[in-house]
Amino acid sequence: MLSSLLPRQADNDFGGHRSGLWILAVVLLLLAAMGANSIFNGHYVATKADGLPLGSYTSGAALVILRFYAMWGVSQLTIVAFGIVALVQYRALVPFVFLLLLVEQIVWRVVHYALPIAKPGASGGTWFIYGLLAVTFIGFVLSLWQRNSGPTARSIQR
Repeated sequence: MLSSLLPRQADNDFGGHRSGLWILAVVLLLLAAMGANSIFNGHYVATKADGLPLGSYTSGAALVILRFYAMWGVSQLTIVAFGIVALVQYRALVPFVFLLLLVEQIVWRVVHYALPIAKPGASGGTWFIYGLLAVTFIGFVLSLWQRNSGPTARSIQR
C-alpha cells in the first residue's frame, strides 16, 4: 500500500480502480467551485453556507473574515491545480492526492471542533462537507484497490 501512496516514479501508470479517477475529477471540480466561490462570493459563503453573522461584527472584523475566506479559496485552488496535474499527467500520484485531500479535510474538522465559533443555528454547508469527505474517502479506497491482484494476474505479469 505504501508503494501506491508514494510511488518510486511519478508517471501515468495508475494501478487503482478506474472509478477512483472519476471520483477525483468530481471532487476536484467541487473543490474548485468552493474555492472560487470563497474568493469571489465570500460574503455569501460566510453567511449562508457557514452561518456566520457577519452583520454583527465590526466592518473591520468582517473584512478580515472575508479576506481569510478569499485566502482559503486561493489555497483550495492551488490544491486543485496539483490534483489536476496528477489526474492528467502523473496518475501514479492519484492515491497521494486523495490522501492529501483527506488529511486536509480531517484537520479542518479538528480545527472546527477545537476552536468553535458561536453562531445562531447550524450552518447550511455541514452535510455537504461531510458528504464530500465520504466521497473523497471512497475515491481514496478505490485508488488503492489493485485491479490486477488475483493469483492469475500475478502469473500473467511475470
